[in-house]
Amino acid sequence: MRLLLTDPGRCQLCTAVEAIRTRCSDRSRRFRAMIEPLLMGPDEIDQQETPLPESADLPFCEACIDGDRLLFRTDGNTRWLAAVWNARDIK
Repeated sequence: MRLLLTDPGRCQLCTAVEAIRTRCSDRSRRFRAMIEPLLMGPDEIDQQETPLPESADLPFCEACIDGDRLLFRTDGNTRWLAAVWNARDIK
């Protein structure tokens, strides 16, 4: 399986990583240790993904990593990282 990032997904991931890095270096290292296996081996996502509780009928799933939600869509043999956001930012 291939993992590709949509343009918004890439931008949001970079923004999340930078925000985490500037706030807390320990959390930054922890986030990196947890997200690298997902990005390097997309099959790892299968172990952490869950359907979106808000939209179970859509072809998206999410993986929660240390308070951040990563939204994925699988299309054939390709998994797309579509969005990244912090769960605390959702009201």
